[in-house]
Amino acid sequence: MECQKKKCNALGDIENGRYDQEGRSLGDKAIAVCNEGYILRGEGVRMCTEKGWNGTDPICEVSKIICSAPAVANRLINPGERTQYAPQDTVNIICSEGFDLIGLPQVTCGRDGQWQDLPVCSKVITCSAPAVANGRIQPGSKVYKPKDSVDITCSEGFDLIGPAQVMCGPDGQWQALPECRLKRITDKCGPAPSYPHAFPRDGSSRLKEYRSGAYIRYKCSIGYGRVRGSTIIRCQNGQWTKLQLQCERKKCGSAGEISNGHFEYTGILFGDSATAVCEEGYELIGSKVQICRDGGWDGRSPVCEPVHCPPPPEVKGTEILDPIYDHVPFGHVLSYHCRTGALIGEREIYCTKTGTWNAPPPVCKGTHIEWPLNIDHRTI
Repeated sequence: MECQKKKCNALGDIENGRYDQEGRSLGDKAIAVCNEGYILRGEGVRMCTEKGWNGTDPICEVSKIICSAPAVANRLINPGERTQYAPQDTVNIICSEGFDLIGLPQVTCGRDGQWQDLPVCSKVITCSAPAVANGRIQPGSKVYKPKDSVDITCSEGFDLIGPAQVMCGPDGQWQALPECRLKRITDKCGPAPSYPHAFPRDGSSRLKEYRSGAYIRYKCSIGYGRVRGSTIIRCQNGQWTKLQLQCERKKCGSAGEISNGHFEYTGILFGDSATAVCEEGYELIGSKVQICRDGGWDGRSPVCEPVHCPPPPEVKGTEILDPIYDHVPFGHVLSYHCRTGALIGEREIYCTKTGTWNAPPPVCKGTHIEWPLNIDHRTI
């Protein structure tokens, strides 16, 4: 008995189109192609399976307005991709390897038979690993994209001449590559190196040249405290050892409490500030802003004292209920009453947070009797 590979039946023709078949064995494909002036509706590719051809026959419809296959250079074209599209049909654009898509990945056939906003497949620009003799590149890679940067260090015994970091340019070339040049042999070291937040503490650091074995002691700058690490660097083989001293900004902590007020902070480290703010009805006496210095917050803490208004204005022919004549507090209300005549103006005035009365006192019109001043009751 001889076994033969199973085959699918031959596909019939499509009205106004045809099938281009690879064969009729399992896994073979048949691609539907419409005649000129017709567009495909349905599946464009069918496959021979154990149950026969999958899917159903597509339809070739006549179209007055069509878009031809989108013309995008260096894009991938899928097998069985149609050559004609109707308005509102879409196609996904995928660039070939080595090209980047510039634009939208999906395009739509317009009603004018033109593709809308076709993208471009642009060649990927890369830089190869920079060649610096006697140098090391970090991070290491075979290719780099524009704007990628690498750090370059020289092998022992070589000095770096040029920038320590270079960038891959938009033209695929490294910008301003340095070189590693053989060091001049010497046992002496140059001037004391500078470090952020630390400086040499002895006078010998002003020398321009140091013998081998010489050392310089550093200390933290004003406002910074030592966290850890040695304070000494040494001249070895013509180079200074690296300073291990670590300094950090000193903390001032809280600037204190203010009765009837508070501090608003930008921070509590050296150089930060604390601004005093009084509650409503209180005024600040003293410095408003304190700065965190090397020894703590500068200046004395201010105080918030109550706001007072001047004695209430006495008006002829009036009487003040519940008057206060010394240190009138913020918010206190005075009520005026006419002994005779009519009251013109505000019957009540109050002490504002600025230490002034909110309005002038009222007056009494039609007063004919002159009343003597009553010292005990403070009336006129």
